Amino acid sequence: MNALGAPWVAHLARLLLAFAYLLSGASKLIGFDGAIEEQRHLGLEPAAFFAALTIATQLGGGLALVFGRGLVRIAGAAVLAGFTIVATLIAHRFWTETGLDRFRDLNAFVEHAGLVGGFLFVIWIAIRERDR
Repeated sequence: MNALGAPWVAHLARLLLAFAYLLSGASKLIGFDGAIEEQRHLGLEPAAFFAALTIATQLGGGLALVFGRGLVRIAGAAVLAGFTIVATLIAHRFWTETGLDRFRDLNAFVEHAGLVGGFLFVIWIAIRERDR
């Protein structure tokens, strides 16, 4: 078996895919007031509710993706994919901007689309493994 086919590579890949969500969720949990302000800045009210929902989604989805198996892993990837789509449409509205702001938000939008692709790939692999 070549090194990239080793089981630990799949675990590392899922950890790396979930890392930003786990870090963000933990950071928001520790600094909940900042998480509330972030939600307000995005125009989401009640901000405390959306902050708590974001934390639960990021931590729950991330942990399910990294440590779950079967349907739990699929659910974690699906939750993070859905969250990423919604959050990207809310926070990176490049089509309403110009100049440097447009450039930055377009790049973030495209990067987030790549993350969604990664989550869909995890789901595809998990479904294929279940079908065997």
